[in-house]
Amino acid sequence: LIRLLETVDDVMVQRELAEALGRIGDERANAALIRIARSNGDESSRVAAIIAVGKIRSADTRGYLQMLTEDCHPGIRTAAVIQLGDYYLDADSAG
Repeated sequence: LIRLLETVDDVMVQRELAEALGRIGDERANAALIRIARSNGDESSRVAAIIAVGKIRSADTRGYLQMLTEDCHPGIRTAAVIQLGDYYLDADSAG
């Protein structure tokens, strides 16, 4: 799925792959998801990638999401802020 995400041009397929990778939760997908999230591509694919990164919760998740809060697109910033909020809520409830 990761290789397919990196090569597919179809926006709907890219979005579905990002969502699937988020559900699977494999940290190996983070690099590909971040590339999509940081791209100048379709905003819905970028948001799906941000949500997937938020679900995976790797050691680098917080840094990736914080970086995306400075994106020039409001929808991307909003998605990143929401995922950061979820990240911190989960951390608070765990500890």
